[in-house]
Amino acid sequence: MKNTILTRVWFILLLMVSTSSAYAVEYKCYVTGSDSLHYLVVVDVESSGMAILAARHVKVNSPVTGKVGVQGVQECTTLDKLFRHASARKLEEKMPIDTITNARK
Repeated sequence: MKNTILTRVWFILLLMVSTSSAYAVEYKCYVTGSDSLHYLVVVDVESSGMAILAARHVKVNSPVTGKVGVQGVQECTTLDKLFRHASARKLEEKMPIDTITNARK
């Protein structure tokens, strides 16, 4: 329990520092929600590794089940690049990046 709280505090502090940096980049991530459906989320961080960590803590606004947490992150890439996973590319065709509704600044 104590490790979980410390991990969350550390992550929040790290996220705050990285998003306030002038070097933050927007990443799109292909994730699996806690409802087992796939979604795209966008996070603002400094690296793809941080994007994976940040995407795990996003709440997705699902039209089917309301807000759902992220169960797993399949892939993250910068907004200007294509996903490697064909299923992620197919989802992005149906759901352009500007329509993604996860909470972010």
